[in-house]
Amino acid sequence: MNVLLLVMVMIAVVGINMLRGGIWLWLSLPCYAVLALAGVVGALHYGRSPSSQGRVTPCVVATVAFVGYILIRTISSPVEYLARNDLFTVIGASILYLIVALHLCSANMRGTCVAVLLILATANCVIGAIQFTEGDNFMPLPGLSRESYGTRASGFMGSPNHLAGFLEVALMFGLAMTFWSRWRIWAKVLLGYGSLVCIAGIILTGSRGGYISAATGLLVFGVLSFLILARQRFDRLGYVFGAVAVVLAIGGLSAAFLLAESDTLLLRVQTATTLDSARMSIWPAAIQQFQLSPVFGTGAGTFLYYGRQFRDPLVQTDPRFAHNDYLQLLAEFGIVGIAVFLVFFLFHIRSGWRALDDFITRRNPFDGFGDTAMALTVGALSALAAMTVHSVVDFNMHIPANAILMAFVFGILASPAVPSDDSANPPSRLDRVFARLVVPALGLWILIAGWPKAFAEYHAHQTRLALADWTTLDTGEYAVRAETSARRGLKRDPQNIDLLNYLGEALAARAALAEGPERERLYLESAAAYRAALQLAPLDRDILIGLAWSLDPLERFEESEPLFRRAVELDPNSGYVRWAYAAHLHRRGRLDEAEAEYQKASSLGSGNAQRAMQRLEEERKTGQQPPPLRTTP
Repeated sequence: MNVLLLVMVMIAVVGINMLRGGIWLWLSLPCYAVLALAGVVGALHYGRSPSSQGRVTPCVVATVAFVGYILIRTISSPVEYLARNDLFTVIGASILYLIVALHLCSANMRGTCVAVLLILATANCVIGAIQFTEGDNFMPLPGLSRESYGTRASGFMGSPNHLAGFLEVALMFGLAMTFWSRWRIWAKVLLGYGSLVCIAGIILTGSRGGYISAATGLLVFGVLSFLILARQRFDRLGYVFGAVAVVLAIGGLSAAFLLAESDTLLLRVQTATTLDSARMSIWPAAIQQFQLSPVFGTGAGTFLYYGRQFRDPLVQTDPRFAHNDYLQLLAEFGIVGIAVFLVFFLFHIRSGWRALDDFITRRNPFDGFGDTAMALTVGALSALAAMTVHSVVDFNMHIPANAILMAFVFGILASPAVPSDDSANPPSRLDRVFARLVVPALGLWILIAGWPKAFAEYHAHQTRLALADWTTLDTGEYAVRAETSARRGLKRDPQNIDLLNYLGEALAARAALAEGPERERLYLESAAAYRAALQLAPLDRDILIGLAWSLDPLERFEESEPLFRRAVELDPNSGYVRWAYAAHLHRRGRLDEAEAEYQKASSLGSGNAQRAMQRLEEERKTGQQPPPLRTTP
């Protein structure tokens, strides 16, 4: 039964990684469903083989406090739709954490998980090598594209920074198992090779945060390894240092070769320790958001709105994340959120350190069971150090694949592998409550609540693709396709804000091609869709602008004007928002006001505003009327 449990967990971990890291809910929910089924299967089997099962530890209790607060604050967040990703990610990661801590406690089973992670890491690196050599944003699975990163490797995950986060964790476990496990030599050779591949992959990502965090993890791994040797076996120093020298030599030569092949990578390595002004310019917005509600935060997912409201003028890409997991946790969950996180974090550090101390002082780490478990603990502590640093400059914990990967790390630290003679210590009542009730309850919730949302999110993705290129809407075919897909999704999830937004956009696109009463009807239906979305998300500037654009062609300017102004209030330093308001003023013939707004938009980097000012000057010279407003950015 434990083998089946292991297979199901690995299917979920591998699947969510390959599906672009599960960044969209329709991709991550099937993997959460597999974890949910694994939780149910584990509950039916728990207690029948106590020699391979863990116990509820203080770490698990600290985790319950942390996760419990996060769930309560997420459920009570002001915009339910924005909080969904966090809600499902936290529950999915909690299931995996409890499965690892309570069910998969055998050192060999956990070691098998590490082997699978290294195989997955190698596959990511192969894909990354293709992306590096071709530079064409290649992605192996059809329909899952990535943004334009040039030659930077992103593997299956679509983002170089998030691939680096995954690889650094796999690297730490691979090295730990290579140096400290009791596996056979041929297996250690393969593990070592996989670790070197991870190093090459991290270099190919061009992630400066990944470089620093991987170096931090290697430093912690080196310190822990030295402590083991110093306290147990000095006669192995030559063996270990020799192996380290070989690894460093191969890694150094590989790095030199890769850097020689790419000026981009070389530049990113040279600037790895340079402060990233682009990311740091986002952090003050999170601090200002925190000041709005210091104790409990503003709610899960709300950085999207406050990041826009408090954005630095230099930041023109949509700041969906703070690029600092700790600041975003503070802003969205407040001081209470940071406090329970610190308790959770420190309890697991203490548990891992105590387990390691036990391995190297009370047992012989080079005989029998103990050393493989010790290797896993060393790998978990090193991986935690790497990701702790990486989270300062990125948002890996908002990427489902990396969040559940860290749940695996914390699960190992919470419940170090049990010895084979532990059958005399049967599960307690609390152990049974967690394993037989809490885990399956979380799983059943995902299965029941997730299915309709997954269906709706899939249709939201299809609608997004249909609306991606405005020029394709000129024929009306793609607009009709987008409308049909949006309506299908809304039947399953009427509160899906993206679907309501997309429906409004599709109807507006159809209205732009229609005439007479049909045109007015479609614009009014578009406005109704936007109004429904606005009731769910009153701080969303995109919905405000979409609604205003549906009213402007009907010349209902008295209704649209306050909407544009509200959008400017919510995102005053956005070139896009300023351009949209200027286009509205231009359409109304208020040319002086329009010119002032165009200038503000242009100063914020809007190319549309610069072109619009040229048209405005031509209209003034020739006396032409302003062109009809086109509802597209």
